[in-house]
Amino acid sequence: MTLVQGETVLFAAGDHAALAFPATEVVRVYNSTTGEEFRPGTDLGWTPGSCEVTHPAGSAAPRLEREELYPPADGAVLFPAEGANALPGGPGGGLIRFDRRDFFARHQLEIDYRTEAEIPEPPPLPAGKLPRFRRDGVRRVALIGDSISEGWNATGFIGVPPFQPPYAKLVAERLHAAEMRNFAVGGTGCRHGVAHLDSWLNDFTPDLLFIAYGMNDLLSVPPAGFREAASQLAAIARRRNPAMEFVLIGSMPGNAQWANTPPAATRALARELAAVAENDPAIAFVDVGGHWEKCFGSKKFLDLTGNGVNHPNDFGHRFYAGTVLAALRTAAAPAGNREEWPLPGSR
Repeated sequence: MTLVQGETVLFAAGDHAALAFPATEVVRVYNSTTGEEFRPGTDLGWTPGSCEVTHPAGSAAPRLEREELYPPADGAVLFPAEGANALPGGPGGGLIRFDRRDFFARHQLEIDYRTEAEIPEPPPLPAGKLPRFRRDGVRRVALIGDSISEGWNATGFIGVPPFQPPYAKLVAERLHAAEMRNFAVGGTGCRHGVAHLDSWLNDFTPDLLFIAYGMNDLLSVPPAGFREAASQLAAIARRRNPAMEFVLIGSMPGNAQWANTPPAATRALARELAAVAENDPAIAFVDVGGHWEKCFGSKKFLDLTGNGVNHPNDFGHRFYAGTVLAALRTAAAPAGNREEWPLPGSR
């Protein structure tokens, strides 16, 4: 039996949503950002042994209507304007809901529930990967990437309750790293990393470097160019420290309804990262996006997003951290407590 902690759902233009796994018991329904508590069975309908949850008549739980998800042009404020609530590129060429802060966090429900389902583990790292990490652990960690790795939209990053740290900090803490530097920059892609990595490492040389690009490369970098950039990043870093090891992180999928995040491109870039890591023992690939799709096939993107289009919420950041750590534990130590998911001991 596993306790799934804080899994989020959003009632989006309808009264039905889905859990990742069939629930045998709903323990708690709440919203950590607003501080509200809701009543299982009254505010949230559910059936034991089913993934389906519903928004019953008279429920006090939040619900979004279609016009809130796809704002009409006459009421929209387009990013990057202050107070932006929409982006172009939505279904049918229309607008799609976007929010830089806590709009989605305030409208999602968090659900603690127990499940008897077998929760998938991320694929184990191949034998022989990250030999230095296996032997010595890690003291100095760095991360490069885009806005997800910078911290968006974790509540600790945007400054609203419950102030959960982003996945990068969660991972560094669980690895007991003595020092951690996050060089991720929102809105950037792999080419930005290639241009700036050497200067970032000028006064900080890590033992382990996480490389997490992709979301902003989907339409601008062909797969072969993405592979080349990942290889260049490792080569640049090795000039600073030939013994450095690397973890390439495959990005979560973006909103399939947004023109800038086509699902097929996300998987194509992930395959390129796997190819870079394939024959180099010092480079590991953790396919967060593939594991996301495996675990969340029953769910909508809006259940898990922090901004509506391409960022995770707190639950998504915990999933990122849990997936990376589970993969690294296969390289260094036994898996942790699987009685809590997605990140044991985080709630």
